[in-house]
Amino acid sequence: MFPSHNKLYVPCLQCPSQPSSHRKKHLDLLRRQNFYQTRRTFAPPTPARFLQARRFQILHRFNGFFRKADFDSARAETGTLMVVDFFATWCGPCKAIAPQVVKMSSTYPSARFYKIDVDEVPEVAQELSIRAMPTFVLFKDGQEVATVVGANPTALEAAIKQHV
Repeated sequence: MFPSHNKLYVPCLQCPSQPSSHRKKHLDLLRRQNFYQTRRTFAPPTPARFLQARRFQILHRFNGFFRKADFDSARAETGTLMVVDFFATWCGPCKAIAPQVVKMSSTYPSARFYKIDVDEVPEVAQELSIRAMPTFVLFKDGQEVATVVGANPTALEAAIKQHV
Protein backbone atom coordinates (compact mmCIF):
# COMPACT_ATOMS: atom_id res chain seq x y z
CA MET A 1 0.00 0.00 0.00
CA PHE A 2 1.32 3.44 -0.90
CA PRO A 3 1.69 6.09 1.80
CA SER A 4 -0.55 8.55 -0.06
CA HIS A 5 -3.43 6.05 -0.04
CA ASN A 6 -3.54 5.72 3.77
CA LYS A 7 -5.95 8.63 4.08
CA LEU A 8 -8.26 7.44 1.34
CA TYR A 9 -8.68 3.72 1.90
CA VAL A 10 -9.11 1.53 4.93
CA PRO A 11 -6.73 -1.43 4.72
CA CYS A 12 -8.26 -4.85 4.48
CA LEU A 13 -8.33 -6.98 7.60
CA GLN A 14 -5.56 -9.51 7.76
CA CYS A 15 -4.75 -12.02 10.40
CA PRO A 16 -2.02 -10.29 12.43
CA SER A 17 0.40 -11.87 14.83
CA GLN A 18 -0.89 -9.62 17.65
CA PRO A 19 -4.63 -9.04 17.23
CA SER A 20 -4.92 -6.15 19.71
CA SER A 21 -2.32 -3.93 18.03
CA HIS A 22 -3.79 -4.53 14.54
CA ARG A 23 -7.32 -3.87 15.78
CA LYS A 24 -6.24 -0.63 17.40
CA LYS A 25 -4.50 0.49 14.22
CA HIS A 26 -7.56 -0.43 12.15
CA LEU A 27 -9.92 1.50 14.48
CA ASP A 28 -7.62 4.53 14.39
CA LEU A 29 -7.70 4.47 10.60
CA LEU A 30 -11.49 4.17 10.60
CA ARG A 31 -11.85 7.09 13.01
CA ARG A 32 -9.48 9.20 10.94
CA GLN A 33 -11.38 8.41 7.75
CA ASN A 34 -14.75 9.19 9.35
CA PHE A 35 -13.34 12.45 10.70
CA TYR A 36 -12.15 13.51 7.25
CA GLN A 37 -15.54 12.67 5.74
CA THR A 38 -17.69 14.35 8.39
CA ARG A 39 -15.47 17.36 9.02
CA ARG A 40 -16.72 19.04 5.86
CA THR A 41 -20.39 18.15 6.20
CA PHE A 42 -21.02 18.22 9.95
CA ALA A 43 -21.93 21.90 10.38
CA PRO A 44 -22.42 23.76 7.13
CA PRO A 45 -22.51 27.53 7.33
CA THR A 46 -25.96 29.08 7.65
CA PRO A 47 -26.97 30.95 4.50
CA ALA A 48 -27.22 34.71 4.96
CA ARG A 49 -30.86 34.81 3.81
CA PHE A 50 -31.90 32.67 6.81
CA LEU A 51 -29.97 34.86 9.25
CA GLN A 52 -31.67 37.98 7.91
CA ALA A 53 -35.12 36.36 8.07
CA ARG A 54 -34.60 35.28 11.68
CA ARG A 55 -33.33 38.71 12.65
CA PHE A 56 -36.54 40.47 11.56
CA GLN A 57 -38.97 37.94 12.96
CA ILE A 58 -41.59 39.57 15.18
CA LEU A 59 -43.30 37.51 17.87
CA HIS A 60 -46.94 38.16 18.75
CA ARG A 61 -47.38 41.85 19.70
CA PHE A 62 -43.67 42.48 20.09
CA ASN A 63 -41.68 44.88 17.99
CA GLY A 64 -37.94 44.52 17.64
CA PHE A 65 -35.37 47.30 17.42
CA PHE A 66 -32.38 46.84 15.20
CA ARG A 67 -30.94 50.36 15.40
CA LYS A 68 -30.48 52.89 18.19
CA ALA A 69 -32.36 55.52 16.15
CA ASP A 70 -35.48 53.30 16.09
CA PHE A 71 -35.33 52.94 19.86
CA ASP A 72 -34.92 56.69 20.39
CA SER A 73 -37.89 57.53 18.16
CA ALA A 74 -40.14 54.98 19.92
CA ARG A 75 -39.07 56.24 23.34
CA ALA A 76 -39.96 59.81 22.32
CA GLU A 77 -43.62 58.83 21.79
CA THR A 78 -45.81 59.93 24.67
CA GLY A 79 -49.03 58.79 26.25
CA THR A 80 -48.50 55.04 26.66
CA LEU A 81 -46.33 52.78 28.73
CA MET A 82 -43.40 51.25 26.85
CA VAL A 83 -42.02 47.93 28.18
CA VAL A 84 -38.62 46.99 26.75
CA ASP A 85 -37.31 43.44 27.20
CA PHE A 86 -33.51 43.30 26.95
CA PHE A 87 -32.64 39.70 26.12
CA ALA A 88 -30.01 37.51 24.48
CA THR A 89 -30.60 34.50 22.25
CA TRP A 90 -28.28 32.36 24.39
CA CYS A 91 -29.95 33.33 27.71
CA GLY A 92 -31.93 30.51 29.35
CA PRO A 93 -33.99 32.67 31.77
CA CYS A 94 -34.92 34.95 28.84
CA LYS A 95 -36.40 31.98 27.02
CA ALA A 96 -38.17 30.79 30.17
CA ILE A 97 -40.00 34.07 30.85
CA ALA A 98 -40.83 34.84 27.20
CA PRO A 99 -44.24 33.04 27.15
CA GLN A 100 -45.35 34.88 30.30
CA VAL A 101 -44.36 38.22 28.79
CA VAL A 102 -46.40 37.36 25.68
CA LYS A 103 -49.42 36.75 27.94
CA MET A 104 -48.82 40.11 29.64
CA SER A 105 -48.74 41.83 26.26
CA SER A 106 -52.24 40.44 25.62
CA THR A 107 -53.44 41.32 29.13
CA TYR A 108 -52.25 44.95 28.86
CA PRO A 109 -53.01 46.05 25.28
CA SER A 110 -52.51 49.73 26.15
CA ALA A 111 -48.79 49.12 26.81
CA ARG A 112 -46.30 48.77 23.98
CA PHE A 113 -43.94 45.79 24.33
CA TYR A 114 -40.53 45.73 22.63
CA LYS A 115 -37.67 43.24 22.57
CA ILE A 116 -34.04 44.27 22.14
CA ASP A 117 -31.33 41.70 21.56
CA VAL A 118 -28.31 43.07 23.46
CA ASP A 119 -25.93 41.35 21.04
CA GLU A 120 -27.60 42.98 18.02
CA VAL A 121 -27.98 46.52 19.46
CA PRO A 122 -25.27 46.91 22.13
CA GLU A 123 -25.41 50.74 22.03
CA VAL A 124 -28.85 50.84 23.64
CA ALA A 125 -27.86 48.30 26.30
CA GLN A 126 -24.75 50.33 27.15
CA GLU A 127 -26.70 53.60 27.30
CA LEU A 128 -29.16 52.13 29.82
CA SER A 129 -26.42 50.22 31.74
CA ILE A 130 -27.95 46.79 31.18
CA ARG A 131 -25.76 44.31 33.06
CA ALA A 132 -27.98 41.21 33.30
CA MET A 133 -30.49 39.42 31.13
CA PRO A 134 -33.41 39.51 31.09
CA THR A 135 -33.87 43.13 32.12
CA PHE A 136 -37.19 44.90 31.63
CA VAL A 137 -37.13 48.69 31.46
CA LEU A 138 -40.42 50.60 31.57
CA PHE A 139 -40.70 54.04 29.97
CA LYS A 140 -43.54 56.53 30.19
CA ASP A 141 -43.48 59.84 28.30
CA GLY A 142 -39.87 59.21 27.32
CA GLN A 143 -38.67 58.81 30.92
CA GLU A 144 -37.54 55.60 32.60
CA VAL A 145 -40.04 54.81 35.36
CA ALA A 146 -39.09 51.29 36.47
CA THR A 147 -36.56 48.51 35.94
CA VAL A 148 -37.04 44.81 36.64
CA VAL A 149 -33.88 42.69 36.57
CA GLY A 150 -34.16 38.94 36.15
CA ALA A 151 -36.90 36.51 35.17
CA ASN A 152 -39.41 37.66 37.79
CA PRO A 153 -42.91 37.75 36.23
CA THR A 154 -44.67 38.89 39.42
CA ALA A 155 -42.39 41.92 39.82
CA LEU A 156 -42.77 42.75 36.13
CA GLU A 157 -46.56 42.56 36.28
CA ALA A 158 -46.63 44.70 39.43
CA ALA A 159 -44.50 47.36 37.72
CA ILE A 160 -46.75 47.32 34.65
CA LYS A 161 -49.92 47.63 36.79
CA GLN A 162 -48.42 50.52 38.72
CA HIS A 163 -47.58 52.58 35.60
CA VAL A 164 -50.39 51.72 33.16
